[in-house]
Amino acid sequence: MFCSKMVIGRFLFSLIMLLFAQGLFGKAVLKGTFYKEESKGAKSNPAFTLEKIELLKNGVKVWESRFYNSKKELVALEKLMLVKGRPTEYAINQIQVQEEGRFYLKGNILKMYYSKNKRDSSATLLWDDATILPPMIPSYLKMNKEDLKNKGLLSVKLVVPHLLTSVSYDFRLIDKKDASCLKSASYCVSFSPGYFFIRWMVDPLILSLGKDFRIMKASGPSLLYIKESLEDDWSPFKGDATFTYNAD
Repeated sequence: MFCSKMVIGRFLFSLIMLLFAQGLFGKAVLKGTFYKEESKGAKSNPAFTLEKIELLKNGVKVWESRFYNSKKELVALEKLMLVKGRPTEYAINQIQVQEEGRFYLKGNILKMYYSKNKRDSSATLLWDDATILPPMIPSYLKMNKEDLKNKGLLSVKLVVPHLLTSVSYDFRLIDKKDASCLKSASYCVSFSPGYFFIRWMVDPLILSLGKDFRIMKASGPSLLYIKESLEDDWSPFKGDATFTYNAD
């Protein structure tokens, strides 16, 4: 199995590995529907759907995001473990393209392991309060909403799983008249690389937010992959996603 050389002796890590090996049975907190860029309106068939599950036990919170294709097959899985709001372990499994990664945070060191094309890679990264993992984007926005509203800009270091490094990214408040924003949104935010050269090559993620700073819609790149036909190669999925939340 991936990262077989890692020996995890601590009980807490053993517990989370058990959780990772099984499906969570916590409460569903969010559902999402993903459409291709050219898709218009609710009548279009979704390319993917999302269900986010939350489990809280003995002060340990686990978020599990399950992504399904149009055939309702599980195609990707993300799991994030937090203790007192701080991430301690993250796992991503890209089932379609047979890639997976595991990330462990101890102190201020993030240990990163990724498997792609049957080849294992590893690296370490210095962690600070501005570093985030992909599933932390919604919670980071909510926690820092006053700073963003006052300054119009928030800078973070986003961990990019398959690159085993972090990239400087900025949250920027933008005009709600942007074509990608929901008309009903209270705020509209662009999430894009902080460096101009990278920003020129990478499309921004446009986030439509409600009054409570929850993400109502996201437009742009994602961690998912799609294949248009059997003859095509897998390519990163880019499109629109809308989200609904269950009552707290």
